[in-house]
Amino acid sequence: MKFLPSFAALLGASLLAGCGNIQTVKSFSTAYQEPSDGERARVRIVSDGMVRAVPKSACVDWRVPNAGVMVSSKKGFADQNNRSLNMPGEPHRLKSEGSTVVSEFYVPANEPLTFAYLSNGHTNNGKQVQCRVNKTFTPQAGKDYEARFVVLKSQDDKAFSLFNTSANNSCLSLITTLTADGMPDVTPANLVKPSDAALCHATDIL
Repeated sequence: MKFLPSFAALLGASLLAGCGNIQTVKSFSTAYQEPSDGERARVRIVSDGMVRAVPKSACVDWRVPNAGVMVSSKKGFADQNNRSLNMPGEPHRLKSEGSTVVSEFYVPANEPLTFAYLSNGHTNNGKQVQCRVNKTFTPQAGKDYEARFVVLKSQDDKAFSLFNTSANNSCLSLITTLTADGMPDVTPANLVKPSDAALCHATDIL
């Protein structure tokens, strides 16, 4: 997890970096495309900001086919908020998180899947900053997952502290397998431990 300047500053820096970042900029206006066949899993995305996805890649690369936006709590982007695949259960709320958007997607199974999360920005020590998290994991065929990317407003949610792999406890990235009744499955065999995802291309700062 990194605290960054505002989104506008990041976008400007990306444009100044040259044509290598054209795909990065386009990734904000391009919707993630789910697979229509082959082995698949389902993922419920819960976020207070923007979550983009890169299928079949363990690093962030917006040149990959079908990569793009899953959800965005701000208008003007290629969000796909409120999609339903009739996944079991309801999204689990954390008392210290703000309002969230939710959507459900098919994703390729048995291939790495990388998420890129950008918060909407908040004040940290008097400065307006954004939280950026890039995580990757490999969904298993036929399984359901819930992936939550939020900024916690306090640290009251002690039950989730074991899953928070971020350096700062205010920025939560949490992926869990869901049971048949939609409850998080945190047994050792099904515990999801996503890895930090690097950039495939160093110039792709967004």
